[in-house]
Amino acid sequence: MDNPPNSEAAEFWSGPSGQSWIDNQAEQDAILFPVVDVILSRADLKSGDRVLDIGCGTGALSLACGELVGPSGHVLACDISEPLLTRTAERSAHLAQNSTFLADAQIADWPDTGFDIAVSRFGVMFFSNPTAAFANIARALKPGGRMVFAAWGPYASNPWWMIPQKVAANRLGQPPKVPPHSPGPMGLSDMDWALDQFRDAGLQDVRGEAVEITMRHPEGNDAMASLGTRIGPARRVINHFSATADDIAAIESAIKSELAPYGDAGVPATLHLLSARKG
Repeated sequence: MDNPPNSEAAEFWSGPSGQSWIDNQAEQDAILFPVVDVILSRADLKSGDRVLDIGCGTGALSLACGELVGPSGHVLACDISEPLLTRTAERSAHLAQNSTFLADAQIADWPDTGFDIAVSRFGVMFFSNPTAAFANIARALKPGGRMVFAAWGPYASNPWWMIPQKVAANRLGQPPKVPPHSPGPMGLSDMDWALDQFRDAGLQDVRGEAVEITMRHPEGNDAMASLGTRIGPARRVINHFSATADDIAAIESAIKSELAPYGDAGVPATLHLLSARKG
């Protein structure tokens, strides 16, 4: 039997990488809070709304949605990773309106339909076939239902990605290059290509917006540099080359130096906010 279309993603996020996100949840939620804020400002959720959260991770967006829709609403948090979904369920146990669903959203047989909106904080860039995934997500929506997804913009517009990648590669070497539009953090960073995937899925009112945010670690940029060696592009390089403790310490120190000019203002970032409507 052939493997499911996103089996590599399922394995990746169910293993050490997924556990790393769980271990670093509090820091991630803090620096990515502006992303949740942007999504919610565009989603305009109301009491009683029914929300589908795609690639929910450890549940930050699901929790925020649950608070907004209230007991009369419903939030279904979907993820391909059982460990991440378990963490989401633990965090949202106090919200009766929140539930979880372990599935690959590209092929999921949804347990419920008629959702008002599907949202995602960086959970939609990992599909092997985004067009198929968006079409399948649309099957869970009511007629006129909306999608509001946040994805990363290009590397060059995101120092949080570009700096750790460059520093780690300078120390250890370049990892294998990833072809454009491949599943991964930058999978939808080409705005025009990303919007075509929604159109090809039969969606309407397809729109894309580049949104500038500022990412701040509660403990400053030095703590952000440390986080950068535990998750993200530098970690990919570290893992690929089986870096030593000395390598990791040197990479962290170099990231700190690169982030220092940003000071207390935080690190700028560019999101692609992608929206569409089911006909």
